[in-house]
Amino acid sequence: MIGFDIAAVKSERALGNHQPLLSLVGRRERRIHDYASRLLGSRLLAKIGASDIVQEVRIDIVLKFDSFRGTSSSEFDAWLMKIARRRVLRARRTFVSAEKRCVGLEVPVSWASSTVGRDRSPSSILLAWELNARVEDALQELKASDRTIIHWHNRDKLSLAEIADRLGISIEATKKRWGRAVNRLRAVLESGAS
Repeated sequence: MIGFDIAAVKSERALGNHQPLLSLVGRRERRIHDYASRLLGSRLLAKIGASDIVQEVRIDIVLKFDSFRGTSSSEFDAWLMKIARRRVLRARRTFVSAEKRCVGLEVPVSWASSTVGRDRSPSSILLAWELNARVEDALQELKASDRTIIHWHNRDKLSLAEIADRLGISIEATKKRWGRAVNRLRAVLESGAS
């Protein structure tokens, strides 16, 4: 099936063939994934991945497609994003509002693995955890672009060249952006310490 023919998708579905519908959704998975990642934010992404949201959206689409009344590709895209947003809001209620698997009390895996095998006192572990929490809070105060470049370089361990590639800018410009983002993070941390 090439293009967007909602009538053909509905006809195939009436015959019990879900493949055209799944194919339509499949071509939009990257967009749904990126949208869900942005809505989830870094703290919630530690609990539920954007790919989980994509899978839930796929299930919802199959179950709720008969209620879709649109006829165009843009209406279908808007409907998909609305479903993705609802799924993210449900995840937020589940994990944050209800404090299920309390986000605020957890330590990132990267930090926890760095403490394994070390002889550390409870007080030093608590201090490290508190510092990590301060950094996380400070990151949330930065612009999304600053947060992203810091996460890519420091958490995802991407090289500046890889980040430059993703951003479509030179390595030199990437170095400057990363440096400015780190300086802004430092300023937020220092203003919170006083």
